[in-house]
Amino acid sequence: MKVMHTLSVFPTLLDYAQISPLILRVALGLIIGLMAHHSLRAKLGGAPLFSPATFRGEAVVHLLEFVAALLLVIGLFTQLAALAVIIFVTLRWNAAKKSFMSFDQQALFILMKVVALSLMFFGAGFFAFDLPL
Repeated sequence: MKVMHTLSVFPTLLDYAQISPLILRVALGLIIGLMAHHSLRAKLGGAPLFSPATFRGEAVVHLLEFVAALLLVIGLFTQLAALAVIIFVTLRWNAAKKSFMSFDQQALFILMKVVALSLMFFGAGFFAFDLPL
């Protein structure tokens, strides 16, 4: 049998290919989580996190966004959480379109969608609860 060798500068790193979804998953989860936390605090004003004001209107969306980010970070239901992130990023993009949106903001939204889409196809990577069977 013929062994195929790839042209790679660091071929031994290919043995650790499952680390890249881990890095993408944790980074996206932290960014989305920080954005959701910031938006939730802004919507609540000075109210406590688990007050009746939390479960009204747009605050519920930010709370669900935070839950999706948490699921991404811990690696549980990664594909479902990535789909939810795509939906939440689309909602944020549509809300941001009403005002001026810089190129950096547009690039960030596109990059977050692409990372979430790649996580839907590649899975969670190392150190996740939903490893493929």
